[in-house]
This record gives sequence, structure tokens and C-alpha cells, in this order.
Amino acid sequence: MKKVTTIILIFVLSISSLFSISVFASEKDDDIVVFASTHFAKNDAGVRINSDGEVEVEFTVKGKRPMDEIGVSKIVIQEKYGTSWSNVKTFSSSTYSSLMTENDIAHSGEVTYNGKDGYMYRAKVTFYAEDSSGSDERTVITDSVTV
Repeated sequence: MKKVTTIILIFVLSISSLFSISVFASEKDDDIVVFASTHFAKNDAGVRINSDGEVEVEFTVKGKRPMDEIGVSKIVIQEKYGTSWSNVKTFSSSTYSSLMTENDIAHSGEVTYNGKDGYMYRAKVTFYAEDSSGSDERTVITDSVTV
């Protein structure tokens, strides 16, 4: 009986190894593939509803070394309408200087948007870093929140 059980177990393990599946993890579920960067050590963004009921997008970015410029070049607030997302507000570093900093290794901050009750919001955040060796940019999409 032991021999038959061993043979069946070997057979099952052999067959199951033929059906192995490879899974690759990404930073977010939106099929965003994160590649190595020569400039970024870390970047993160999130969205929440603050105590005033506003949509608040927070970000933090860290360079691998001090950068001439580092931060966020653009934040696009998106509102869900039906099954699609629409851009409702864009914060650009050319207009909102608090999104970027100069001659530093890291930067963090937040922006707020007065959303409508019952609507879902998320943010598309574009991180930016530049030094004498060039520049790098990375865009992430946050999870969504409902006002």
C-alpha cells in the first residue's frame, strides 16, 4: 500500500509541476510596472478624505542623491463618472511651486480638491527628478476614495 501511495504522490506532483504559473507583482493593481531608476530611491502617493471633507492627495519622493529639482511635476485629480474616469483638476508645478523643491534629496506635500458628495476620486501623480546626469519621470495612479 505504501508503494502505491508513493507512486500516486509522485505522479500528482509531476503533473502539477507542468501547470505552474508565474506571477509578477506591481506597485499598484493598475498594471503599472515599476522599473529601476537612476534618480528615484522611493516615490509614493495616496488619496484620502481629510477632516474638512476634501479630497487630499499626499505625495513623498526621495532621490538616490541630492537633486537639482525633485518633487511632483503634475497631479491630475480624476472623478469617476459611470464606468470611466474624467480629469477634473490639474495641479502643475509651474503654477503650484510647492510641488517641487530644488537642491534637495527628498520632498513631500499635499494638494486638496473640493469634491462632490457620493463621487469617487483618484489621482494621477507624475514624479520628477533632475540632476546633472539628466532627468527621470514616473507616473502612478492612486487608489480611489468616495466623498
